[in-house]
Amino acid sequence: MAYKFRINGILNMQYKRWIEILAVFLGMFSLMPIVLIPYIKISMFTMLLGITMISLLIAQLRQRHCQIYNPLVLKIFYFFLWGVISSIIGLLFFIKSGSISNEIIRNIPKLFVYIVLALQMAFRKRDNIPECFFYGIMLGCVANVLLACIEGWWLFYHHESIVQVLFSNFWENKETLDRNTFSITSAYGIRVAGFNYDPAFLGMIIPILLYFSIVNNKKFFFALSCLALACSQSTTAIVVFCLLALLYPKPIITNFKQIVVIIVIGIVVFISVGEFRENLWGYLVRINDVYLSSDINSNIRYIYHANILKVIFNNPVQFLFGTGFGTSSYGYFFPVPVDNVFMKLTFFPYDPESVFITYLFDIGVFGLMFYLYIVFYLYKMLKFNFIKIVVSSFVLAGLFYHYTLTASHMCALIFALATINKFDCKVTKAGKI
Repeated sequence: MAYKFRINGILNMQYKRWIEILAVFLGMFSLMPIVLIPYIKISMFTMLLGITMISLLIAQLRQRHCQIYNPLVLKIFYFFLWGVISSIIGLLFFIKSGSISNEIIRNIPKLFVYIVLALQMAFRKRDNIPECFFYGIMLGCVANVLLACIEGWWLFYHHESIVQVLFSNFWENKETLDRNTFSITSAYGIRVAGFNYDPAFLGMIIPILLYFSIVNNKKFFFALSCLALACSQSTTAIVVFCLLALLYPKPIITNFKQIVVIIVIGIVVFISVGEFRENLWGYLVRINDVYLSSDINSNIRYIYHANILKVIFNNPVQFLFGTGFGTSSYGYFFPVPVDNVFMKLTFFPYDPESVFITYLFDIGVFGLMFYLYIVFYLYKMLKFNFIKIVVSSFVLAGLFYHYTLTASHMCALIFALATINKFDCKVTKAGKI
């Protein structure tokens, strides 16, 4: 039965609908980490997550019976619980290293928040809240792509970042502002970030909207996604989209001719405009440097992957049990750096350029097995729908970047597990999802 609440007799709405609305905004702002609340300086997502969890708690307390309705969500509960155990091991392991211990401690509250959220969804009857969260993810993808396109155009012609101007007031600390530069201008050209701190985060966002636009024949969204792709120069995004096309090829094959036509038109437009042409060429050069070049000085991903065995043999405790989130790069530097490139760094990178390597050393091989089990279970059980595309994009992007405890990624796994056996979203004759 739906609950109702009143505020001074003016507001009268279903309590369940209130939580669904919160879930939509929660999904949307999970992809907008730079949007902070003025004065209190916390992210909009953090505030919404707190309100959502309190609302879920109130709804749970009003229920007459307390039982587990979604046992599948407990799969990820154990993953987060193991993360806490690994963190405790890490605090003991790094007891004499204050900076690394502080990084472990910084991530522990996140684990407890995800544990509580997972339990709340496990004790809640199946409803539309998870679906509302993924609807919000869709809105967040559109918002990021739109802002990336506007930011790219403005940077090309006015040489100024709109995002930097709009959101700099949120970051009064200059050191924080310098570190979170939002958009980047480099030798390759410009790289916009949308509503994120780093353009790399568009690597898991753009493929979602790009694939969705193809499946549903949305030419406008497809064109916007391609423009955002070129403006962000995200090598992760292009690889993730190709992997999505290999995993789910039917919609791509069905709409292949239209895709080719739009891409050709887009290339012609880019070539005809000088600034865009230079950025497109820089994008191609960057793809070569990141994924194809054999020069280790420009391919940090290769260095991390090539030295995994050395790290495992040098740090068996970290490999087996993990030492907490934020410690995965430790084995690459201690007892001695495994590669000369690490000796030149003036900072300690907390995470390698891969979620899977990060988990291997943050929470050990057992924690990584937990994660892989959840991923393969979702791939097997989820019907082909938007939810499956979102989860697939987040997971595949993790092959090439450290989206370690990213809010959108973790919440997507929780809510995706809560949808299994509820929705029957099969592909229609038109190939829509």
